[in-house]
Amino acid sequence: MSGFIYVITGPMFAFKTSTLLRKVTKSRLSGKSITAFKPAVDKRYHDKKIVSHDGGSIDALPIAPEDLESIIDLSEDFDVIILDEVQFFPKKIVDICMFLADNGKHIYAAGLSTDAKRLPFGAMPDLLACADEIEMLTAVCHVCGGDAIYSQRLVDDDSLVLLGSDDVYRALCRQCWLEVE
Repeated sequence: MSGFIYVITGPMFAFKTSTLLRKVTKSRLSGKSITAFKPAVDKRYHDKKIVSHDGGSIDALPIAPEDLESIIDLSEDFDVIILDEVQFFPKKIVDICMFLADNGKHIYAAGLSTDAKRLPFGAMPDLLACADEIEMLTAVCHVCGGDAIYSQRLVDDDSLVLLGSDDVYRALCRQCWLEVE
């Protein structure tokens, strides 16, 4: 089996996790064994599940930054590795994905392309550079209804990582982002 890295990216509310979960369904239907991982910091909906905004979910092992290398051993008996919220993993996740794909694993990873300041986010730029295939999604702009490519933070907090949903973020197109920032 030939390995690959498939990356799903875009702003908040672009259905990245829903798209990731569709890849899980398709992989299951084709008889592949699957395991999933998420950053331990992401506890928005569930500690041990990847959960989409629309309620879909899959069991996932939460991984702390210091345990990142364990993904290799924990993936040994599986064909497909699912990674959500990749931007929250340390950049070492790129080396791990490359190793796993080079050894025949199918990697499906989802994460934000940019942070709330429109800057490349975490490991995502490096992972995108190594991907076999990229699916760039857009959300619906919360102001004009157009194609949103950015996530705007609605609260006054300069932290790079601020977990939240529509109480903390909204999706904006380029023009609306420029008008409100």
